[in-house]
Amino acid sequence: MLSVSDNTSMGLSYSATASITFVDPIYYGFTSSDITTPSEFNTFIDNNSSKLLKPYGTQSYYEADYDGSGFLYFAYPQNFGPGDNLNEIKDPNGYIIHDENSISLSSFTHSIVNRPTTLPYSINYKLWRTKLPTTWDGPSTFKFKF
Repeated sequence: MLSVSDNTSMGLSYSATASITFVDPIYYGFTSSDITTPSEFNTFIDNNSSKLLKPYGTQSYYEADYDGSGFLYFAYPQNFGPGDNLNEIKDPNGYIIHDENSISLSSFTHSIVNRPTTLPYSINYKLWRTKLPTTWDGPSTFKFKF
């Protein structure tokens, strides 16, 4: 909290409150491998991914720009906030390529991988990836709806 005052005879004062929200990033990008272990996930984060740093629950969908080939990944913390289920993914053409209500038709599969971090905690991430390798010349904007 920040408080500033002027003790002059005019009696001016000002008070404001600010907060900081720490978030674990959303990672996205392409890689040629199927990520199944924490070390593979860390390699993806270090070498192949981009990240979004946005407070959870502030919007109903997130946009990510892809450019490349391989398995397309979108990874977010398992406890993502008010809506941790990924309801829908739209490709750059606006086609729904994942719908939670028609999971058998989805172009994506998902898994949970632990990401060890520095103390005091580690965190589980939900990793969504395309079932087949793909290529997108970008930037190609995908929409992920929670």
